[in-house]
Amino acid sequence: MSEKIKVLIADDHAIFAEGVEELFRTEDTFQCIGKALTVPELKYLLSSTSPDFLLLDVNIKGENSIPFIREIKRSNPHIHILVLTMYEEPLFVKEAKINGANGYLTKDAGKYELLNIMHQIQAAPSQFHYSGKYTKLEGASTDTDPFRKLAQLSAREKEILKLVSEALTYPVIADRLFLSRHTITTHIRTIRKKLGIKTRSGLVKFCLENRIWDSVNL
Repeated sequence: MSEKIKVLIADDHAIFAEGVEELFRTEDTFQCIGKALTVPELKYLLSSTSPDFLLLDVNIKGENSIPFIREIKRSNPHIHILVLTMYEEPLFVKEAKINGANGYLTKDAGKYELLNIMHQIQAAPSQFHYSGKYTKLEGASTDTDPFRKLAQLSAREKEILKLVSEALTYPVIADRLFLSRHTITTHIRTIRKKLGIKTRSGLVKFCLENRIWDSVNL
């Protein structure tokens, strides 16, 4: 019998991760070699083990793991990465593909759907494997999930939002980021539209409630 394909699971929901691990116990092709519940744990396991396959959740302890895909691929180009998540937003699917993921699957999929897409990735790793369907999201956000809302913002928009939460005026923010005041106000309008928030005080409240500074490095 050929050697099993080694799989690493990165998901902060321990029960779900254990369920997927149990699935592989009765599977002839894949073998789970570890589970990471946080991004630091994932980084450690990537450096201390040699997985062939990574099942990666999008939201790990509130941290968007999709940008990390590019770093993983750079250090471990042989690893096949399947994003396995509850989120089926066009933004996440697109970003996963751009950052180098091999496939994308939602957690409502069954056992055979998961194994099937993993086999497809093994057979054709140069393709992006995704069979889901979604509708294009337009206009102001009506989503109440702060993680999804924050994922809509660019790095620059997050920077500006963090400075807004510090009660800095727009001219001060413009000076801090070496941008014009007009550019700042344009960004603010875009941020308000994406988040569905109409007032500055609403933006500050959103930042405080969701610890926006944790996802921004200035």
